[in-house]
Amino acid sequence: MDAAVTDGVATLPLDWRVFDDAPPLVAGEVQLVARDIDDDRAVETDQTLLNDAETARAARLKIDRHRRRWIAGRALLKRLLGHYAGVDATDIRLGYGDIGKPYLKFPEATGIQFNYTDSGGCLIYAFSRNIEVGIDLEALPRGVRYALIAPRKMTKTEQRAFEQIPEHLKEYAFLACWTRKESYGKALGVGIRYPMNEVTLCEDYSNAIHAINDEANGCHTLMQIKPPFDGIACLTVKSEFVCVNAFEI
Repeated sequence: MDAAVTDGVATLPLDWRVFDDAPPLVAGEVQLVARDIDDDRAVETDQTLLNDAETARAARLKIDRHRRRWIAGRALLKRLLGHYAGVDATDIRLGYGDIGKPYLKFPEATGIQFNYTDSGGCLIYAFSRNIEVGIDLEALPRGVRYALIAPRKMTKTEQRAFEQIPEHLKEYAFLACWTRKESYGKALGVGIRYPMNEVTLCEDYSNAIHAINDEANGCHTLMQIKPPFDGIACLTVKSEFVCVNAFEI
């Protein structure tokens, strides 16, 4: 599919459909589900889906809006996992990797892989079967001190590409690169705990797709995405090719 270009950054032209029309999740596919919960209030039914540890985590968020967002986002994750796994949301149990990446602990043997991202109350969830995924979103507007961060987090190749971007487009381009960095780390299960300035992921802003293959981590494909709200996102999959379908709730 041909990429669309926004502010100098190419993105895949996804058709964000209503989630009610979502087909079953099949092999070789990633389904994205987006939701803006900025004005949502966590209701009692949301809170009943949280376990003791999640309830305690929510309580540590002192700002009401942030706490409501977190509760609503976690409850929606469990409802979506229940949908894909064919069980009630109350039966969903999550586990966590060594560096905190969540995974579906129960029900077992579903093959369901997932990841999610939250920025300013806007969320995107990514679901697949037997394909590791990572998703990152940066909602706009936001102020970023990219002139200070770019030299520390970009490779030399990425810095050269970034320097070619007109000044008034630099923040958007930097955030595009950053979503690639974060989604790749999330697909690996390490988050941002890897040497970002040694891994080139954004050498051509006119190309919405980037492939990387190394002996340690295997083949990953990164896809720059325009979400259904103001912002920029990236999906990373541990695969050479997947079909991506996008939905809104």
